[in-house]
Amino acid sequence: MNTQVKVVFVLTFVIHLISTLSFALRIAGVRTRRIAVSFAVFNILVLVSRTENTFQGPLLAKHVERNIIDGVFAHIESDFRWLLFSASLGTAVGLVLIPTFQRLFASAIDSMESYRSLPRIFLRVFSIAGWREIRDAASFPAKENITHLSWHQAPRGILVFQAVATSLLTVGVFASLCWISKTRTASDCQ
Repeated sequence: MNTQVKVVFVLTFVIHLISTLSFALRIAGVRTRRIAVSFAVFNILVLVSRTENTFQGPLLAKHVERNIIDGVFAHIESDFRWLLFSASLGTAVGLVLIPTFQRLFASAIDSMESYRSLPRIFLRVFSIAGWREIRDAASFPAKENITHLSWHQAPRGILVFQAVATSLLTVGVFASLCWISKTRTASDCQ
């Protein structure tokens, strides 16, 4: 795995981590009853994630093009598998961090009344009080949250559509670049 693929690996991890943690932000918005403020913070998270996406595609395309020109096709599929693993890992870590970030986001939403500025709230994280708040908010998902889920009452259609949409977003760029690498030869690119 070369440096570009390693950078894309990290970007993919962070993109899917942010995407998963956005669910914690939605929960925090509902619990604090400040939906508009939670949407503002959510939009910033989405902006960070989309910005990372704009770097991910060109870096990966350059890697694929270089392999096509060099005639090296053996490890491209392996690179894409590692990137899909990175996406899965980012989602899994995000799931474990949802309770912690739900508390942190709820605190940030509540702090908007006194600070009235998102940059000030983000700077507060680097203070001693901010670190204490992070330490106090740290929590693993409770076992009861999973055992008390009622799968019979869950909106199956929404869950299916969410899974399909997320999987298409995850493999969209990867699939197109993998297809290009398999159908092109070095002579086509010169």
